[in-house]
Amino acid sequence: EASRSPAYDMIGAMGISTLDMFSIMKLWQQEHSSERYYGSRYAVCHWVAHNIDALMSKMVPPSYPRDHQVQSFYDVQHPGLLFVALTFGGIALLAVLVCFGLTWQWKKRMVIVYAQPEFLYVILMGLSMVAISAILHATPPSNGSCVARTWMTILGFSMELVPLIVKVKAINYLFNQSMRNRRVKIDKKKLYKTVAAVLACVVVYVILWTAIDPPTKQAKAVLTDAVNDDGGSTVQISHSCASSDSPFWRIAAMVYLMVLLLTATVMATQSRNVEASFNETKYLAAMIYSHFLFVLLRSLMFYFGDKVVKNNWGVVVAGVTSICLSLDAIICMAIYFCPKFLVARNQTTYSVSGRASVSRDRSFASRSTRFATRSTSGSNLSSPGISSSAPAPVTVPGEQEATTTASVGHFRPHRM
Repeated sequence: EASRSPAYDMIGAMGISTLDMFSIMKLWQQEHSSERYYGSRYAVCHWVAHNIDALMSKMVPPSYPRDHQVQSFYDVQHPGLLFVALTFGGIALLAVLVCFGLTWQWKKRMVIVYAQPEFLYVILMGLSMVAISAILHATPPSNGSCVARTWMTILGFSMELVPLIVKVKAINYLFNQSMRNRRVKIDKKKLYKTVAAVLACVVVYVILWTAIDPPTKQAKAVLTDAVNDDGGSTVQISHSCASSDSPFWRIAAMVYLMVLLLTATVMATQSRNVEASFNETKYLAAMIYSHFLFVLLRSLMFYFGDKVVKNNWGVVVAGVTSICLSLDAIICMAIYFCPKFLVARNQTTYSVSGRASVSRDRSFASRSTRFATRSTSGSNLSSPGISSSAPAPVTVPGEQEATTTASVGHFRPHRM
C-alpha cells in the first residue's frame, strides 16, 4: 500500500457528468476563433480552471500527495531503545567472559569436572556469539552486518545447545546401562566428533544461504498516520536485513532451532532419574523454556512488527530483537552456570591423580563418599588416572581414551 502508484485509482476516478459536458460544449460554441481546434482547447482548459477544486477532491486518491521520509536508524523518537539494546549486549558479552574465567579457575572442582569443562567452554563460545549478534542487531544494518547477524545467531545457538544434548545423551546412556549391570565405555573423542559433525552441517547450511540468497539491507516503506502539510500521509522508509527471494531460509533456521529445543526437552526428561551429581534436568528445563519464549517473541516481532508498530518499526524491531538475544544469553548463564559456580566456590580441587580432595561442603563430600562406597562395593569403576579407591562417582565422559568403564554389579544410581 505504501509503495503502490496512485495512477490506477486516479484513472478509475476520472469521469465527467453530462451536465459538465454540456457546460464545456457551451463554452466552445461561445468562443469564435479563426484558428483550428483552438475553441475546443479553450473550452476544456477554461472549464478545468474553474472546477479544479472539485476535480482534485474527486480524482486524487485519499492519503495523497504523500511525503517520503527515510528513517534514520538512531531515530530521535526512540533515542534510548537502541542504546539500551547495546548496553544489554555489552553486559551479556561481559557475563560470558566472567563465566569463561570462573570455569577456567575452578575447572578442577568436582561440580565443574562432572559438568565437563570442555563442553562448558563450547557452550560459552556459543553464548558469546549470541551476545555479538545482539550487539550487531543494535547497529545500523549493512550487507556485511546482515550476513554476520545470521552467522552469529545460528552458530551461537547451535554451539550452545548441541553440546548439551550430546553430553546429556551420553550421561543417560551410561546410567541406563549401569542399571542393566553392563560394562560401559564412552569415548570422549567420539562425543567431540558428534558435536563437530552437527556444527559442520549447520555451517554448510549457512554457507549455502549466504551464497544463494544472502541476507542484505532491504528498504521497506510503511504508510504512517502522520499528516503532511498538503493533507496527505507520510511514508516512512525503514531498513532491515532480509533475503530478497524467499523467506524459506529464515523459516528453516527457526524450525531447526525448535527441533534442537524439542530434542533437549526429551533428553532432559530422560535424565530425571540420573544421579544428582550429573542430573541437570531442572536447569535444562528452565533453559529450554526461556529459549522458547525468546524465540517466539523474536519471530513475532520479525514477521508482524511492521503491522503492530506503525511508526519507526525498523528501529523498534531491531532493538527488541537485540534485547531478546541479550536477555536470552544472560538468563541462560544465570540458570546453567551460576548454580555450578556457587557450589564450586565451596569445594576444593578434584584430584585426578589418585583421590578427590575433601570438599569444604561437608554434606556434599559425605554424599559423594557414600555414593562411591556403594558403587565400588559391587562394581569396578575405572578411568585413566583415577584409582579404584578414589571416592568419586562415575566420571562422564572420562579423561582421554577408554573414557568410562563400568562393570556394574549391584550398582544402582540413586539421588544424593
